[in-house]
Amino acid sequence: YIATSGGSEAACTAGNYCPQASSTPKQCPKGFYLTTTGMAGSEDCAACAPGMLCSSLGASAAPATSCTANKFCPEASQAERLCPAGTLTTSTGGVNEDSCTACAAGTACKVGQASPAAACTAGFYCLFRSYDPSERPCPAGTSSAATTLTAASGCTDCNTAGTYCPE
Repeated sequence: YIATSGGSEAACTAGNYCPQASSTPKQCPKGFYLTTTGMAGSEDCAACAPGMLCSSLGASAAPATSCTANKFCPEASQAERLCPAGTLTTSTGGVNEDSCTACAAGTACKVGQASPAAACTAGFYCLFRSYDPSERPCPAGTSSAATTLTAASGCTDCNTAGTYCPE
């Protein structure tokens, strides 16, 4: 309860708590919520469930917003976290980095990239969990027009008369 200007007490509203002798309510922090009234301490605020986003101060209801695709939200999340480089997810409500899956060889996933994974750049190959489609060029003297190479061994020799392989 909080003291009011008329000297009486008022119940603390949902989303807030009121320590003894408070003159103003204190909001539950981001990542937490409180559905009941008349609570006295921050320990009464409940942590938002994993996979859910609680980005507001003083939330008075459990969150209804799931983390978006290619992101995850651990318990008490105030903000979404991006899947690491070389990983992505197409589903919503991810709870940790394990919710993100590694990009397949022959593709690349940049941090925060929405699915699907990008194809490798022609003349390059992408290993398992690659994050840059132009990270690994074919070795000198070789090239490829393919955009799904998974190893340098997929690059072919430049031995056609009248052509050259860019360095």
